This record gives sequence, C-alpha cells and structure tokens, in this order.
Amino acid sequence: MSGFPSVLRGAQPIPVSDRLAREADLLAASSGRYAVAAFTKSDGTTGTSTNGPSGLISGAGYLLGNPLTFVPCRDFYITSITISSNKNATISVAINNASLSGGGTQPTPTLPVSVGPGSGMTLPINQFISGSQNGSITLYVREVLDTDLTNCVFNVAVSGFDLWGDTNFDASGTILWVGDSISRQSTGSPAKGTSFVNSARKYYIETAGQNVRLLVKAYSGATSATIEDMRQNGKLDVANDGVGLVVYALGMNDSGSAVSSSAFMANVNAFIAWSLKRYPNAKLLLLGPSPAESNSREALLSQYRTAQAARVAALANPNIAFADLGTAFTRTDTSFYNSGDSAGDHIHPTTVAAQTALGNIVTTALAANFPRLIL
Repeated sequence: MSGFPSVLRGAQPIPVSDRLAREADLLAASSGRYAVAAFTKSDGTTGTSTNGPSGLISGAGYLLGNPLTFVPCRDFYITSITISSNKNATISVAINNASLSGGGTQPTPTLPVSVGPGSGMTLPINQFISGSQNGSITLYVREVLDTDLTNCVFNVAVSGFDLWGDTNFDASGTILWVGDSISRQSTGSPAKGTSFVNSARKYYIETAGQNVRLLVKAYSGATSATIEDMRQNGKLDVANDGVGLVVYALGMNDSGSAVSSSAFMANVNAFIAWSLKRYPNAKLLLLGPSPAESNSREALLSQYRTAQAARVAALANPNIAFADLGTAFTRTDTSFYNSGDSAGDHIHPTTVAAQTALGNIVTTALAANFPRLIL
C-alpha cells in the first residue's frame, strides 16, 4: 500500500488510511495490467538524422513512434517503463500531464536513460495519468553512441493498470457501477464527459451537489454469472467508506450465450440480496440492457428487461429502482454502435449520440427515484 501515491482534493481530506484504501479499490477494479507494443526503429534512418559522428540527434531527438496518449474515457496507473536497444544510446522519457499524481498539470522533467545491448533499463513510475487531461508518455532517441548508426532497434514497454473510475479519493461517498464492456467501454473510446456511466457521477456532483467518486467494476465479456462468481469471492467489495449508489448493468453477454431469463434472474436476485446487506444505506439501480441489432439477442434482452422490472415492482423497496436502457435508440440503426462491431451483431453503443441517449435515461431515473444519496 505504501507504494500508491496519495491524492489530496477538497478542503477536508479523508484520513490517509481511507484514501489509500480507495486507491487500492481503483487498482483492484482494473481489468489488468496495461502493456504497449514495442516501438521499433531500423533501416538506418536514425543514422541520417544525426548531427555529426557522435550520433547526437538535433532538436528533441528522434521520436520513437507516436506519443503514447491515453484514451479520454479512462485513467491509468503506470508502474514502470522498460527500454532496450541493440545500440548504446541515450533515450529521453517525458511523462506529460500526470496531474493525478499531485504534480499539477505540468509535464514531469525529461528523464535521460542509457541503454545498450544486454543492458536494458526499467524506470519505476508509480503514478496516475489522466486520459481526460491528455496524459501522454513520449520517448525520444537523444543520442546513439555506436559508430554504426544503421539498423537501430529500440523497444519500449509500458506497464501499469487500465482504470475506469475516478480519482476523487476524498469524495464523501462512492458510486459502485458493475457491468461489462458496454460499461467499461473497452470497445471504442467515448470521451469521459459524454459517457453514460459518468452521467451518474455528473448528476450527483452537478445537480444534487454531492461530492461522490465513481468506481467501475466492469469487465469485457462479463456475464451475470461472471459477476456472481466475483461477488461470492469478494471481488465486488470496496472500502467501507459510504457507498451511496450501486448500479447493475449486465445482460448483453448473457444474451450472446443464450442464457435463459430464469438463469439470468437467479444471478440478479443474488446480487440484489447481497447489495442490500453489504451496503445497507445505498440505493440500487438495475439497468435493463442496452439495445442490440441482432433479433436473437434482442429477444432474450427483452425477457431480461421485463423480468428485472417485474422483480423491482414486486420488491416495492424505495431504495431499489429499474431503468430500461433498451429504449435509448432504434436498435437496428447501426450509426449508434461502434463501427468495429460484427455486421448484424452490433452491440457496443460507443457513439456520442448513443452515450447521450443512455445517459439521459440514467439521469432521469436517478432524479426520479434517488435525487440525493445517503453518504
């Protein structure tokens, strides 16, 4: 825990132990370590770009590929950068806008790194980088020390955690959002500000005036059974810091596996029972799955939505509500989906229009049922 950076925000920061626990929650919600493919330079271009026989490259140096810019909908916790080369060389590393580490929005100092055959270098970074603030990592070859400047090969790997959540560690309470790739938005890169998931956080901060953080435990390919297994193994537990709202947004991958409505609802009911006991002061919002182009998927999704709505009505608990994302847009209009989805099976609503429509449903449901949270 001591290796996690602490971020102070707000006039009355929470105790350090709680803040560290929240940082650990955010890392634990990650889908795993983030790796970048190796950048490679060859064919002697580096040699022709040098200024003099020493191999010193004019200006900032030779850019190793494009700057590594993090997608706007997520933040990252970078643990290390590893660099290797088949030449003796000096590499400059710049980490820009790493504002979430507490250093403001200014770039970090450029770090010079010496590498060579058999002597790669791993730099410990250990800081949050915000995609929403154009965080980036840029590497330049500054100097090649070998006499032969042709056929240079430079390899770079960035390791860390891909996060979907919020680094407002001093918030008064937490929104726990559980879902799949549609919630994690691992397919496509909608801006965080237009994300339907972020609409819950925006509502409570901007409309209700409550300081909350968003913690997303959503994973590509997750089904209701996946989440149930995670729940039983404590993977949905977060720091006991005032969870005010729990959102459950599953079903799309169940439909792809032809899971029956009864099997889906068995997992939903287990989640409801757990949520009421684990977070007794929290509100619970069940979201009916978003639209799907495929008729076979949509037939099952419709059953899931109907069953969820009926269950919420039967419980008649003012702390539980249902909202149907299936009405957000015309499901057969493929302009709402990610262009990379399979033809005839579009399921990822990553366009701004789709995200806005989904977000409006979430915001309307929250305003009508849970205008304020108990934090």
